[in-house]
Amino acid sequence: MALYQLSLIKLLRFNFVGAIIIFIIYFFFNDINSLNKQVNKVNLITTLPKDVGIKKIDVGQGEDIWILDDNEVFYHWSTIRKEIVSMADKITDFAVGVDGTVAVINSYRNLYIRNINVWWGRLDERRYNGFYYSISICDSKTIFITTIFLDLIKGTYDSYTDTYKWEYVTFDNFHSFVQTSCASRDQSLWIIGPYGYISRYVNEHRQIPRSDISFRQLKALSEEYVIGVDYNNRLWEYSNGTWSLIRNDVKGATVNYNGDIFLIDSENSIYNIKRN
Repeated sequence: MALYQLSLIKLLRFNFVGAIIIFIIYFFFNDINSLNKQVNKVNLITTLPKDVGIKKIDVGQGEDIWILDDNEVFYHWSTIRKEIVSMADKITDFAVGVDGTVAVINSYRNLYIRNINVWWGRLDERRYNGFYYSISICDSKTIFITTIFLDLIKGTYDSYTDTYKWEYVTFDNFHSFVQTSCASRDQSLWIIGPYGYISRYVNEHRQIPRSDISFRQLKALSEEYVIGVDYNNRLWEYSNGTWSLIRNDVKGATVNYNGDIFLIDSENSIYNIKRN
């Protein structure tokens, strides 16, 4: 009888321990799944016509989304009307600052900045007119431009004269800048060089390489965070020294101040990946 009771107690203990282990495993994976859903919550915002080729997407605050297509038509996502609105044409590049400032380069290589909803003011600078290639904006006070000669130019707003003062950041044969991105959180400057590699720009004499594959697009958030789309249409995320693949078949992507990623996939659907 005593032996039977002892065996029964051992069996009950074994079942109890087994049940605890099962519960721990269940709640562990349940929490992980819940965490993944929070970190990678994907929302469909809208879908563009499939025959529209996408050149670039950028965002200011929240869902202040701007899009440029292959036919140089410039669009804005109206969060009030919940639809894509055509804003301008003959635009070759644009950028949106963290404060919502929008600047564009038109097909004549001239630079314009959005002052009022339907009015664009031209930023005249005779030395560079006709030579603008790509643009990045920190905010309304700081603009970076690359020229068709792959030089880097910085524009700083002067409130006293209500104009931008321009200066070459680099101007020689040893520095080539295809694309730049001013990080919205700390205004660090990231660049794509002539071979498509991403680096963080420190000064004229120093750059920190951050990729060993070629990218066609980037958008920076801080010194330690940037996203990029490579030439195989893969969206990557760089965070604190590590590159992670986010998604395949991506035409364009950007990130806002909160770290939320906005992308356009191969079906021309615009998605928002929330980062909680």
